[in-house]
Amino acid sequence: SFAAANKYELLGDGWVQQKQIDQAISAFEKSLQINSGQIKARMLLISLYEYRNPQKADKEKKYLKYVESFYKETRGL
Repeated sequence: SFAAANKYELLGDGWVQQKQIDQAISAFEKSLQINSGQIKARMLLISLYEYRNPQKADKEKKYLKYVESFYKETRGL
């Protein structure tokens, strides 16, 4: 369920605070597997990938632009 996606995102936030980067990446990836439309989780994952795997970061940035294109109409309201 989408509720599980939010729980994994919160778990990822906790792992980041504890500087457990690999666990944080895993949690954000699981969150996005459940709900790929999450912008915040994807942005946090990109920031972690930039240190660990720049190629994945570039791929996720492209996907983020795609996801954001669905939200542009509602942001101006």
